[in-house]
Amino acid sequence: MTTQQIDHPTEAQAAAEELAPAFAELEGAALDAISTTAGDQAGADGADRADAAVRGAIAGVATVARTSLRTVSHGASKLAARIPGTLNAARASMRWTVGALQTLPDSTLRSLAATSVGLGAGLSFTKAGRLAAVVGVVPAVVLEAAIANRPPETVIAEEAAE
Repeated sequence: MTTQQIDHPTEAQAAAEELAPAFAELEGAALDAISTTAGDQAGADGADRADAAVRGAIAGVATVARTSLRTVSHGASKLAARIPGTLNAARASMRWTVGALQTLPDSTLRSLAATSVGLGAGLSFTKAGRLAAVVGVVPAVVLEAAIANRPPETVIAEEAAE
């Protein structure tokens, strides 16, 4: 994360800050409309002023809502543009991790996988939540994938050492 991202408010925060005055204006216009209508119930002039105030406030909120939607759309497109790079980085990290794990002996990998499965089972028994249990089991899946996809020369070298 760059310092520019940390120091400056996000576009969503800016949009929320833009919406706050519009909603305050809408609330004020509605209160004015109510007081005008209550003070001058017999006259159509009060109702017209109240109607104009509410319409003006709604128009202001609609403008700010359109701006906010544009801001959110822009942010979403920026996020979508970053997804391929993020996926490529995750894939490269996974390849490196599996490659490093494949250098370990099968017995070590199996004991680590068993520990991971035990952690996931323990978390599920304690009602820690499904997500916690899945997170506990994910390393076992990675470890077993490392064992299953081990290059043949690594297995031969390991068997020769035993």
